[in-house]
Amino acid sequence: MIMKYKKKIFKLDDVEEDGISVFALVSQAKDYKLSWYLNKLLSIDLQKDKNYICRGKIFFSSFKFLKSEKYGSLTLTSNNSGKGYLETTQKKINYFLTTRNFLEKNEKNELVRKINTISEVLFAFEIDLKKTRALHNIILND
Repeated sequence: MIMKYKKKIFKLDDVEEDGISVFALVSQAKDYKLSWYLNKLLSIDLQKDKNYICRGKIFFSSFKFLKSEKYGSLTLTSNNSGKGYLETTQKKINYFLTTRNFLEKNEKNELVRKINTISEVLFAFEIDLKKTRALHNIILND
């Protein structure tokens, strides 16, 4: 006897975005080198975390720091694994930096300004989560 199962599809309507900020970083630097620069610049301690696994086979490097007073927890996630992109709509972005702490607009601007002073970073900017749904993989799996 063969049993058929109906596939259930769950749709994510809204992700709680309060206190979460995502910054895009364009940089050809290796992940460990970029995390070292961020550690030095922001007085944090990003450390290699287990790789983020997407679609069961593709691994994306991840660095985390959980105890920043100013930024809360921070996660630096690679967007390219060599086998594909974490966010296929954002192929020109090399890394995503996620903060989990409420930051005022001026604090976000200051963070972007600081990151852009790193010689290995070509460009950094905040991603407006209200205008894109593409980054919910990063937010939900952080």
